[in-house]
Amino acid sequence: MLVYVCCATGNTSGMFCKQIQKASLREQIYVEEIHELGNHLEDALRDYDLVLAYGSAEILDEKFIRRYHFEYHMQAIWLAPQMRYLKDSMKKKLNSFEIPIHVIDMKTFGRMNGKQALQDILDAMIED
Repeated sequence: MLVYVCCATGNTSGMFCKQIQKASLREQIYVEEIHELGNHLEDALRDYDLVLAYGSAEILDEKFIRRYHFEYHMQAIWLAPQMRYLKDSMKKKLNSFEIPIHVIDMKTFGRMNGKQALQDILDAMIED
């Protein structure tokens, strides 16, 4: 499954994804910047239980998602707390894809709590 974690520039979301990867005891998690992931997405999805892509929230639009064929694989988008103001506009912009959009809990993100974030992602997958 592919999950996109995004912030303003992709720097803190990248660090956050690495903390999620470290916290995983059972799931094999692959972490990659979203532009780089587009080059080998199929391999990553085949080889890992969870693929976390990270980057900027601003790049997500219909054209970008279609360019890399993310519409077939992206299970959820998680916004860093400072980007929560984009949630409604992102839902409208990406409405045709029906990708759930969530906001990462502020304490979880601020403390870089990978264990809690992984649990939140997995719980949301069940609910979505």
